[in-house]
Amino acid sequence: MNAIGRATAGIASAFFLVVTIGAQTNHSKRRVPQFVENPVLGIGYNPLVVHYELVSDRFRKLCRGHDYQPQAIYAHVHSGSADYYVTAIVDPRVDDDAPLAITLVKNGTCVDGDHQWAHNGVPPKNGYAEQGVIERIPGKDAPEIQDSPGEFHYELRSAHEEWIVRSLDRDALLRGIKAFGVKSVFGRSFVLIRGCTNSLIRM
Repeated sequence: MNAIGRATAGIASAFFLVVTIGAQTNHSKRRVPQFVENPVLGIGYNPLVVHYELVSDRFRKLCRGHDYQPQAIYAHVHSGSADYYVTAIVDPRVDDDAPLAITLVKNGTCVDGDHQWAHNGVPPKNGYAEQGVIERIPGKDAPEIQDSPGEFHYELRSAHEEWIVRSLDRDALLRGIKAFGVKSVFGRSFVLIRGCTNSLIRM
């Protein structure tokens, strides 16, 4: 697991603790509904207490396959004329086992890619040969490099591609903080990593 993955897992544990305490506190007042999952942070939450931004009607009409059920935005990055979204169904009655996708919206079209595979990217040892900005799903159509039986990675193709992956992770944490209200609980907490090092951002 890379540095961002470890940071995400750590703060996810804190989020889960907060929302679990909140659910137990209100248990005597009303029945707690089945939790839904934030698949980016890997935590369950009560949708009556924790509120994420939902995808717009325009997004649902434009992106086929995303036009069913309410969907929450767990990460979003805007880059030039492109937008990258990580969304999932936010209905406790629906058991959604589909692989989590990154959706690229550009020039009125939508393209989906594998969210997990995007995070298997590794910067090349000798720097990036590809210059400039190409808007595409991180890792999509990149050659697989085998690490061990059943384990693969790909080489990130540009600094921009790496920036997209890191920015989606950063936004996922910021949206989690906003939705869970962690700022009010942890106050001067420090979260997530910026750039290629483990420097922290004060919220």
